[in-house]
Amino acid sequence: MKCIPIALGKKLLLEIHAGICGHHTAPCSLVGKDFRQGFYWPTALPNVEEIVRACKGCQFYAKQTHLLAQALQTISITWSFAVWGLDMVGPLKKAPGGFTHLLVAIDKFTKWIEAKTITTIDSKEAVKFFLDIVYRFGVHNSIITDNRTNFTGHYFQEFAKGYEIQIN
Repeated sequence: MKCIPIALGKKLLLEIHAGICGHHTAPCSLVGKDFRQGFYWPTALPNVEEIVRACKGCQFYAKQTHLLAQALQTISITWSFAVWGLDMVGPLKKAPGGFTHLLVAIDKFTKWIEAKTITTIDSKEAVKFFLDIVYRFGVHNSIITDNRTNFTGHYFQEFAKGYEIQIN
């Protein structure tokens, strides 16, 4: 192998990665191409990782995200109808009756689904919808929402506080 200076090695890597015939390969395959052509320098792998991380195209079109890892958040569910997921879908095409959105609640243990079409997006509609679920399945321990305004509104928060339901 021919040992080349680091600056020339970086230039060679950049040309292979993003040059005229560049094809934005992963770091290991990029260094392998250099080595197979007979070029070597001691900091080849750290240099190529730096190039790939700085390449906007590689970061945008990568199959896997290169974000920092986060700890998984477990949802401990011990019995059915204790924890519900609440979401709002829409806006949808206006249906007969003026319905434009859909409220959806899913029990996290049994995967039981409840849904209701709505015409207005406010916390009073969310309370009416969830109150119907409380009457049929009992008071729940917690609700997991997508933090839309109808779930973070004063009316819905007071409803949850009154029934001692934790909102996540």
